[in-house]
Amino acid sequence: MYMDNIDIIKYIEPILHFCIKRLNNRQDAEDLAGEIMVHILSGLRKYKIEKPEKWIWSIVHNRYAKYINKKNKSIVIDWETEYLEIVDTYDFIDELIISNRFQQVFNVLHKLSNEYSEILLDYYTNDFSVKQIAEKYKLTETTVKWRLNVGRKKIKKEIEKIIND
Repeated sequence: MYMDNIDIIKYIEPILHFCIKRLNNRQDAEDLAGEIMVHILSGLRKYKIEKPEKWIWSIVHNRYAKYINKKNKSIVIDWETEYLEIVDTYDFIDELIISNRFQQVFNVLHKLSNEYSEILLDYYTNDFSVKQIAEKYKLTETTVKWRLNVGRKKIKKEIEKIIND
């Protein structure tokens, strides 16, 4: 597919919603969503895209992961003045744990086959209902529920491996 055949407009709001949901800060979310859209638009000019939705959402997830990694790396601590503040607040530690877990789950998700990963992304990221997913992929709702269940189990198994290593 070439740029003319992809309706980018329909992705703007879901991408912004994705960013707001994860960052809990509208200004940061708008900045990240804008950066994501610029990356998508520049990619559309460079590549022939076979599966636009999957391609776009992989860009969204990759850019979000890079944003979190960059944010975590930019945290510089002056231990003499900041140590007590960090010890007193769990927000900093919680944010590091959550972003680290997100990256691990994201990596595991990319290892799954398309029949699981696309359904999991639509369900959890795009907030699609089981019925909407079934219609999108021309599957029964029972099959969608089964793939969601199996996909979650596969992710859990891989995460347990990571934790136990």
